[in-house]
Amino acid sequence: MDGSSVKPILLRRITGPSYALWILLLFALRIISHDIAKGLAYLHEDCSQNIVHLDIKPQNILLDQNYNAELSDLGLSKLINKNQSRVITIMRGTPGYLALEWLLAVVTEKVGVYSFSVVVLEILCGRRNFMHSLPEEERHLPSLFKKKAEEGEWLDIVGKYSEDKQSNVAEVVEMMQAAAWCLRSDHTNRPSMSMVEQPHQSQNFSLDVPAYTTNLKPEH
Repeated sequence: MDGSSVKPILLRRITGPSYALWILLLFALRIISHDIAKGLAYLHEDCSQNIVHLDIKPQNILLDQNYNAELSDLGLSKLINKNQSRVITIMRGTPGYLALEWLLAVVTEKVGVYSFSVVVLEILCGRRNFMHSLPEEERHLPSLFKKKAEEGEWLDIVGKYSEDKQSNVAEVVEMMQAAAWCLRSDHTNRPSMSMVEQPHQSQNFSLDVPAYTTNLKPEH
C-alpha cells in the first residue's frame, strides 16, 4: 500500500467530474468494492472470532497505485464469538456511516455491510453522505437514494455528477442494486459480505441480487 485512501478519489469525483474520470472511477470502484467486500467477509466469517470493523469510511480504505484496497484502523473493532449473533456496545464509528441499529446499541456484522454500501454510493454519486450545502431533501445521501429509487429516478443522483449518465449504465445498475440490498433498514435482511463479494469473482461484476431490488425499491 502506498498510504493513500479512497477519500482523495471521492474528492476528485466531487471537484472535477469528467467523462474520463467517470470511466476511471468505475474501474477503480470495481476493484475497491471487491477488495473491501473480500476483506470484510474474511473478518466477519473466517477468523477464529468474528471481527466487526465498526468504522468503515473512505479514510480507512487504503489503496496502492493499481487501486487494490485494504482496510485500515481496526481500533474501534469489536470481537463477536462464533456462538453469538450480536453484541451490545456503546455507539462508536463515524456519523454518516452508522446503521440504524446503533440506536439500540446492538452490533452485528451487518453494521459493516451498511457502511460498505454508503462508501460505494459516495463514489458512485460523487458526493459525501451528508452535505449541508445542498437543499434539505438532498443532504442525506442514503435517504435521497431511497427516495429516488421509489420515484424511478435513481439514476439522476449519478447523472447529476457525470457528463454522460448513460455510460456504463448496466454496471452502475448492478452496483446500485447491491447498495439497495445492503442499505435495508432491517439488518437481518441485508446480505452477508461473502454474498456481496463472491459474484465479483467474474469479469462482468455481476451481482446475484434478489428480485425485490431489481426495480431498486429498498424498504424503509
